[in-house]
Amino acid sequence: MVSELEALPESYSRERTVLWLVAYEKYDRSVHGVNQLFEMLALNDAAEYRPSYSNLETFLEQLLHPPIIKYEEGARLGVKELKAFQMTVIAKNMSEWANRAEYVEKCRRVLERFPEYNATIFDGDSAILDLILTVRKDLLGSIAVTVACMATVCLFFISNKIGVLIITYIISSICFTLVGVLSWWGADMDPVTMVDVLIATGFSVDYTAHIAYHFYSETGPAAERLARSLREMSGPMLQAGGSTVLCMLPLVFVPTYAIVAFAKTVFVVVSVGLFHGLFLLPVLLSFMPRKLCHRSRDADLLPAPHKALQAKPLI
Repeated sequence: MVSELEALPESYSRERTVLWLVAYEKYDRSVHGVNQLFEMLALNDAAEYRPSYSNLETFLEQLLHPPIIKYEEGARLGVKELKAFQMTVIAKNMSEWANRAEYVEKCRRVLERFPEYNATIFDGDSAILDLILTVRKDLLGSIAVTVACMATVCLFFISNKIGVLIITYIISSICFTLVGVLSWWGADMDPVTMVDVLIATGFSVDYTAHIAYHFYSETGPAAERLARSLREMSGPMLQAGGSTVLCMLPLVFVPTYAIVAFAKTVFVVVSVGLFHGLFLLPVLLSFMPRKLCHRSRDADLLPAPHKALQAKPLI
């Protein structure tokens, strides 16, 4: 079990493992060597060395009975047994929380293959590490649920399934790009980042739903609809994004990880959201076939001759 723990890529070799059994085996061998010498002088057959706990009591007395080794009386009176002990495995490249969480999980898998030892791994930050191990799955599930809820809400205001699919795709793209940029910017996959991403997912709908709603509320060709939608919404969107960035800018200078991570998330979602809302979404809407576009006026659905006849006064 110890050899497998030391064989992990993150672990150092046996020389850096803090395990008292290594020192005890050397002590036990030295005592056995002295006994073997006396047996040879007495012309008796010297027994071969076999590891045992016969010298453990003397060994622990020399170490002043350290608390990490429990050598107590067992089921039989007067007979001591090794109940439990503690060892420390030294690892490298553990500056990132995610690396520590993955290393702890690997150690647990090794210990599970040796149930007879009833070994348990301990880390002072195990509560946080356990959260980090589940953040990836929880984050993906939460984003999926959030995007689905936003798509349902958009369906009530935009009665066009193709348009709702485009908005859902844009929101998913914003979330995907947001997580990637945050990782590139140095954010860890931890509960703080998870909460920030979920909050930012709600911001992302503002950069898509307004443009799409105005597009499907207008009449005429797609190019004219986009022109009127952008003319009406691009200014407010830029002002809202700029004001949000200015409000979050002082938080960058606060030396607290949670606050700086939230500020980074807001910066990224504003930048990515404006790009998707002002460039990517209009490009996708411009390829919409005319027959799939929703018309808010019945007259716009009529052919040109019928429009002309309808406009003439009846005599």
